[in-house]
Amino acid sequence: MGADYSAGTIRNTLSYFAKRRSIYAAKCITGVLCCLAYSLVCLVVSVLVGIILFGSEGFSSLYILRLLGQVLLSLPLFAGMIGIGYCLLVYTKKSSITIAVYLVGIIILPSLTYQLYQIFPSAKWLQICDPLSAFSVVSRFWEFDSFIVAMMLLTWLAVDAAVISIGMYRYETADVA
Repeated sequence: MGADYSAGTIRNTLSYFAKRRSIYAAKCITGVLCCLAYSLVCLVVSVLVGIILFGSEGFSSLYILRLLGQVLLSLPLFAGMIGIGYCLLVYTKKSSITIAVYLVGIIILPSLTYQLYQIFPSAKWLQICDPLSAFSVVSRFWEFDSFIVAMMLLTWLAVDAAVISIGMYRYETADVA
């Protein structure tokens, strides 16, 4: 989207009388599907390399179910990250600025929530706000209380809805000249 603005191809994207909401939703869905496909490819390659290097001892159907559970539970987190990225692209109209802000945010937000969690260790809800903690919890969902995992996923679904709605509204009303 940011590249569409800077390259001047946004007019081509929007000239087919498709609703802007549909275009934005399609871009978000495509981003999430790319993340899912990438995760599945990495999962398959990791499992195959692990079996080749270390053998299949200790490999069970429970292991495969946990791996698939990790990928599926990560979908709201992927959607949130894609939504935040596209929302930034719509507002900044520059891919480079969006990537820089996004990477700084990925570094600063976890650091801030970790520091707050150190000061207030009883504030377990801080883990829900941190994207890296969320990925960590989802990657080992069987080790955590199901309430924490559910709250984390619900929080990220709410973030997804808010960010995608804001981005979609801005994309709908943006001047594309």
